[in-house]
Amino acid sequence: MIVKKLGQVGGGRFSAAGYNENKVQEGVAELLVARNIDKKFLRQLDIMHVVGINAGSEVERYMKDHSVTYGNSKTQNKQFHVALSVKEHEMNKYELAEFAESFMDEMGYGQQPYLVYFHHDTSNNHVHILSTRINRYG
Repeated sequence: MIVKKLGQVGGGRFSAAGYNENKVQEGVAELLVARNIDKKFLRQLDIMHVVGINAGSEVERYMKDHSVTYGNSKTQNKQFHVALSVKEHEMNKYELAEFAESFMDEMGYGQQPYLVYFHHDTSNNHVHILSTRINRYG
């Protein structure tokens, strides 16, 4: 298993939202897990995926709305974006999803809103996790 923390993004942006949603629209990724996400938003996201609308800006807006710092100016990078990869097909997408959920719990992010995208655009199965580094208390 390779765990790679992906680029920090300043200014409160969630560029991984667009990246992952572009992959969904291209047909080389799928949203596999959504935890601590509002059900109404998930229905909207599902509809956008079914009709082929890129939901990147909606996902980014959702993450921004759930990353309020309440005046904590020390946190500049709100996005949490990690890729978990295995050699070829050592784990299937469901095993990777289970690992991703355990990973988030162990990292202390299990109560945060997060999305797990399974990517099948390389020879190695991998998932991307998108979350916020800001908890509900800022």
